[in-house]
Amino acid sequence: MAYQHPNVLNFTPPSLYSPSPARPAPRHFDVTWNPDDEMMECPASLCQLWCPTMDKMRAHFHSRHYEQGLSFNGDTRSYEKCELCMKYIQPKNEARHQRTVLCRKGNERRQKRARITAALLPAPTFYIDETPLERVPKFRYLGRILSQDDHDLSACVRNIQRAKAKWAAISKVLKREGASKKFYLVIVSTVLLYGSDTWVVTRRMEELLTSFHNRCLRHITKRFIRCH
Repeated sequence: MAYQHPNVLNFTPPSLYSPSPARPAPRHFDVTWNPDDEMMECPASLCQLWCPTMDKMRAHFHSRHYEQGLSFNGDTRSYEKCELCMKYIQPKNEARHQRTVLCRKGNERRQKRARITAALLPAPTFYIDETPLERVPKFRYLGRILSQDDHDLSACVRNIQRAKAKWAAISKVLKREGASKKFYLVIVSTVLLYGSDTWVVTRRMEELLTSFHNRCLRHITKRFIRCH
């Protein structure tokens, strides 16, 4: 039974190892190695690196061409790729290698590259009866702004704008009646925090909400910031 590393993360987007309009299909290079040669050129296209040994070439493929295959003189069994970090190792040493820090860090680096590659791919187009659907970066759903990048800053800014409009509409009248505090707590704060229970609050969002809250409190208490 093959050894399975406990920290393996099953993240392998199809575009990483399969052909796509933005990424060609992976290739396997079989290099003819002559012991009498002092240097060997990398067989990958547009790569002009020269390596003195087979181990150096394997290490180069591991760091620069990890999605490509490599073998020497038709021998594809002496060394195989680790399924986690993509480093070329001997099959008998696979279990021991996958427990090392080197393999763990290589696996993290590989997954980071995979996420970047997947993000750079062109977005898919969806159709209804052969009519392509328009792709928009933001749209409103049940009064909340949903963003393509799945960030909640747009929803936060939209809520602040709506709360500002509510506050500016009748704040002057309510301050004369002495009910501005209750109005802020019941109406303005409800509009401001609508849908916030599902937000992932960032530092920038926290700063915007705190700034609006402090501005309203200054108007309620009539304690304004003055420069002397």
